[in-house]
Amino acid sequence: MMPLAHVVEWTYKSFCKYGMKVPQLTPSRIRLLSCNRTFSCSRAKDQLGYEPIVSLKDGLKRTIESYSHMQAQNQRSISKTSILLGNGNVAKTLLWEDTKQTMTVLLLLAVIYYQLFTCGYTIITAMAKIFSLTALFLFIHGMLPANVFGHKIEKLEPSNFHISQGK
Repeated sequence: MMPLAHVVEWTYKSFCKYGMKVPQLTPSRIRLLSCNRTFSCSRAKDQLGYEPIVSLKDGLKRTIESYSHMQAQNQRSISKTSILLGNGNVAKTLLWEDTKQTMTVLLLLAVIYYQLFTCGYTIITAMAKIFSLTALFLFIHGMLPANVFGHKIEKLEPSNFHISQGK
């Protein structure tokens, strides 16, 4: 574990000038966490006649019970990244929360990349094909009914679109 901590520390020292955050795994922290810490009250018993009021087992049980308000809940907290991405389908896709959707998007992007750019088209031809496909998709989406095979198709209301009158 120590060699890994030294690599992490070296990496931090190399990249801290570029804004890398302080690592949690450092050699000093590993040494601190790996120390054997056992305490014995035998000297206090011998010299002072000390007798513990609460046994170790009972003390641990009481301590754990006193922190019941800190137990993990089944609620999932929302990450800062998800909030920045809008907590919607984009966040679910980019953060792999919806694996099926993410894989579908990756496959679609791979097909688009292959069809448009690796087939030898110029950038103008590729962009024209992208715009044509987008227009076709939007046209088909506009013609779909509200429910298709039990799946609700979300559509924008026509009142959301305003055409300004030129003066």
